Amino acid sequence: MYSLLINAATVSCLLFLSILAATKRTQNILGYRFLAALFIGLSFDFTDEVLAAVGTYNRYPWLSVAFQPVLFTFAPIIYWATFYLTSVSQKWSPGIFYHFIPYAVILLLYFKSYVFTDADLKSLSQAAVSAEYNPVDTFLVALFFIQVAIYMYFSIRKLAEHRKTLPLFVSNLPDNDYHWLSNIIAGMCILFAVSFAEAFTDSAHRSGLFPSVYLLGFYYVGLQLVRQRDVFSLLEEPLPQCPDSVSEDEGVVVQKKKTISDEKIALYHQRLLAVMESEKPYMDSEITLPRLAKMILLNTYQTSYLINSQFNENFYNFIHRYRLENCKRMLLDSEFDHLSILDIAFESGFNSKTSFNTAFKKYTGCSPREFRERGRPANGA
Repeated sequence: MYSLLINAATVSCLLFLSILAATKRTQNILGYRFLAALFIGLSFDFTDEVLAAVGTYNRYPWLSVAFQPVLFTFAPIIYWATFYLTSVSQKWSPGIFYHFIPYAVILLLYFKSYVFTDADLKSLSQAAVSAEYNPVDTFLVALFFIQVAIYMYFSIRKLAEHRKTLPLFVSNLPDNDYHWLSNIIAGMCILFAVSFAEAFTDSAHRSGLFPSVYLLGFYYVGLQLVRQRDVFSLLEEPLPQCPDSVSEDEGVVVQKKKTISDEKIALYHQRLLAVMESEKPYMDSEITLPRLAKMILLNTYQTSYLINSQFNENFYNFIHRYRLENCKRMLLDSEFDHLSILDIAFESGFNSKTSFNTAFKKYTGCSPREFRERGRPANGA
């Protein structure tokens, strides 16, 4: 009974999460729609266990055909949620349907075995509620976890690749930096690992241990979903797609494609320096590459190429260098003694104490406090 109640609570939790994801106002609308579909699919899986426990399959055995194959939609849904949550493009791709071919095939196999054959409904109902695995069930379980492993790998790789390209467009990596999505993927990996153990440990399932773990796990996923802040929500307009011609030089992602002629690049170089000096866009903590491009009357890729070619930096490092130089100036100027180090960091455009301290120490070789203390005597000499 305890296990049944926990499963019912988990279904309610998942349906609530699906509503949160489906109604979230965001530019990454398709990504959240896929998350909502994932939660609904997971609720089907837990509903399957509730239906088996209360005897519904004994009365309506055909329901097992509708619920059980849904497992094979989870992994591709997670991948496409990750894809669209980290993508500027929100256009539906027809290629998505190919990823659900395994689900369609297994659904047809279920119908063929249970509906279009002479197998009686009584044996079907017994199979639906049985805790024992026959060879076919074992094969399907193994196939499911292989599918999960493959799609989780590509989801994690997609997220890692996207996080590498963020410095091309934003000046402050958000506090979440898609860590919330990493946490959701990690949480789902753990839950799938628990599911793998549950498939072969019936006694723990009856004790209510695994249902409790699932409920706590989905509560954690819900917290990540509610607390996160979109990267793209910080922008007045969507970021452009990352160009194909980007490379990583000494750990710094830069754009290599030439988008400005040699005759004009010197002019645009001086224009950029003039804007940085007069308007100080780096002091805006939410400055982005598209916004800076508008200020110097270029498009996004031209501005990216200008910064990469003339300063050998990406946008993120370019803006941070200006911010750090401004911090150094303010730390050594007695006019700003009334400001704390953190106030100076925020005044210069940083939005995180941790990122400021890390960047400052990497840039100067010492902490901001040490820099201030060392610089004062020399400044007053």
